[in-house]
Amino acid sequence: MMQLRQQEAMLSQELGGSAGVEQGFEEALLQVVGSFAADHRLQLTEFSELMIAQDQNFKIETLRLSLKGAYKDHLRLLNHLESDFKLGTVASVDFELRKNYNNQKEELYQTIFVQNLYEDDESTK
Repeated sequence: MMQLRQQEAMLSQELGGSAGVEQGFEEALLQVVGSFAADHRLQLTEFSELMIAQDQNFKIETLRLSLKGAYKDHLRLLNHLESDFKLGTVASVDFELRKNYNNQKEELYQTIFVQNLYEDDESTK
C-alpha cells in the first residue's frame, strides 16, 4: 500500500498535481496511445469511457481502446504500454481479423483493456 501511495503521489505531481487520478489516467493513456499510433501507422478506432468499479476502499479504473494496423505495430504498442506506461497495466488484449468490404481486404484490430488500481481516500474517511 505504501508503494502505491508513493507512486500515486509521484504521478500526481508529474501530471500537474491538481488533476484527479481518474482524469490523469484517462488523459495520459490517450496521449501515450495517440502519439504512439501516429508514429507507427496505427489507427485508434475506439476509446471507451472510463469504467470504475469499487471494492471496499479500492477503485479499479478500466479503459478499453481499439486500434487497427499491422501486427508488428500492435505488438510494439503492447510492449510500450507494458514497459513504459506507469499509470496502469494491460489487463487483457484481443486480436480480431475483420473483412473490409470496401476494398475486399482483411484488417487486423486489437482491443486492449488497461486498468488502474488505487485506494479510494473518500471511503476510508
